[in-house]
Amino acid sequence: MSLTINNPSGDTVGKRSFTYFRTFTLPNISLHFSSPPWIKLVLQASHSEPLLQHLAAALGSLHEHLESYSSSTTHSIDRTNNSIEYATQEYSKALIFLSALLTKSDTHSIELVLLGALMCIYYEGLQQDFETAQLHLENCLLVLQPLLRSQSSWLSNNVGNEMQIDNDIIQAFARLDIEASCTLGMRSPSLCISDTPLDISASFTLITQARHLLYGLTSQLHTFMRNTADAYRCDLTPIPLPTIAEANFLQVQLKAWETSFSTYLRSPNTKLTRQEQEAANVLSIQQKVTYMKAATCLYAEEMVFDQFDKEFEEILCLAGYLVYLAEAGEEKKRVVLTFDMGIIEALFWTAIKCRRHSIRHRAIEVLRKVRWQEGVWNAEMMAAVAERFVKIEEDGMSGVEWRGGLSDYANIVPEWCRLHDHGWEMNPKARRTEIRAGRRENGVDGEWTWVKEELTW
Repeated sequence: MSLTINNPSGDTVGKRSFTYFRTFTLPNISLHFSSPPWIKLVLQASHSEPLLQHLAAALGSLHEHLESYSSSTTHSIDRTNNSIEYATQEYSKALIFLSALLTKSDTHSIELVLLGALMCIYYEGLQQDFETAQLHLENCLLVLQPLLRSQSSWLSNNVGNEMQIDNDIIQAFARLDIEASCTLGMRSPSLCISDTPLDISASFTLITQARHLLYGLTSQLHTFMRNTADAYRCDLTPIPLPTIAEANFLQVQLKAWETSFSTYLRSPNTKLTRQEQEAANVLSIQQKVTYMKAATCLYAEEMVFDQFDKEFEEILCLAGYLVYLAEAGEEKKRVVLTFDMGIIEALFWTAIKCRRHSIRHRAIEVLRKVRWQEGVWNAEMMAAVAERFVKIEEDGMSGVEWRGGLSDYANIVPEWCRLHDHGWEMNPKARRTEIRAGRRENGVDGEWTWVKEELTW
């Protein structure tokens, strides 16, 4: 029987869940940027594809339940609730259809699998089960890799692949691939484009073009960091000149992107909507963080970050304005999980890497006001983690009175008090996080002292 897009399920609960999915869940997937084109593919295919019908019902039911219980003081999910039971049943049915499609090798079936997997990743994200979400991502990247004629082909507008998989679907996974490498400390992008030259034009023509190139540069940087640079942050052997040159070239490219983006924003022909202006702020923030990573990735000394106080201030200004806009908005969604890289990582980075007392504490204040989640980046959790790292560093400065007498530049945290190699293990369902970090109290060539403790938030 042919089903309409407004009525993907014959039962009342299914209709309600799909309506919630279409009206509230899908707009959450992209917060500051325009809605990704693959969402339209999902809605179109929901006409007739049981896999996507069941996933839409599961997501709508789960999201509505989380909205209803988000103000609970226990912050727990009532698994006996009917909506949770319904979501679980629909998700289980969807996985059965997904498994059946995996046995087929035609283009339509593979596209359905990939679209379904994107929705599965989002479902697991809402459930705070990021390990399963990551497993879905890695499996899909394994499916995509042999279909692309080259790993760099996701950068082109006309993706060359053996089966003509829709370009928007490939772009979605390429971005998730890069975001996963920004989050997981040892992971290199699977769709590696390290050998692909990126042409940065004098000015961009669209926000989407600027974003696309920034993601490309981010992919190249994280490939370089994981495969080459990370070794030199702990091993103090001399850095080869070609390695230094590669890091410098990435910095030049990122600066060229910044110049082109500024030219685009200043052009009298550039007319941005409010959402596009928010997107521009997010891209500017991400460029600053990516550039700082490129400039510091080879060096063990934490004092290398002291040259970027201006960039940290600019991140605070741009992020603070985005938070202000969110607070001033009429619609107050309590449960917002977006696929996009946004501002949470940048604010956390500012808090732990900038050692100016006022800047880092303001970063934590702004972080606490963020009411949405960006992938695994939970603002409430990251604010608690950042606050603890900052306290450990500043408590190590015996004899310094932070609130009196000394200027912000006089009481900067010295190198021997600074924490390196920050890491954490999340348990978001239990609201617990295990943090770890290293300190070299006798200099960068001295022994490590490790900090490891558990936080609740």
